[in-house]
Amino acid sequence: MEVFLLWMDELDDAAVALWTLLPRVFGFLAALAALAATGFACLRLPALAAPSVLLLLASSLLYRARRPAPPGGFLPSA
Repeated sequence: MEVFLLWMDELDDAAVALWTLLPRVFGFLAALAALAATGFACLRLPALAAPSVLLLLASSLLYRARRPAPPGGFLPSA
């Protein structure tokens, strides 16, 4: 009986760890899918892909510029 309880405790810990990491896994898969879609678009539809990539880069730069700097600055100190 004790072995079963220990096994259930380990299973519960694994489920909590998986539930905690699930958003990061989905974020990684979404980024991978976006990278694949960008590569496909650059090869098949370059006239549509170039403005889309530039718009994405511009929006990420604007987001970065509007975000306040962390207390130590953006670059790590040596």
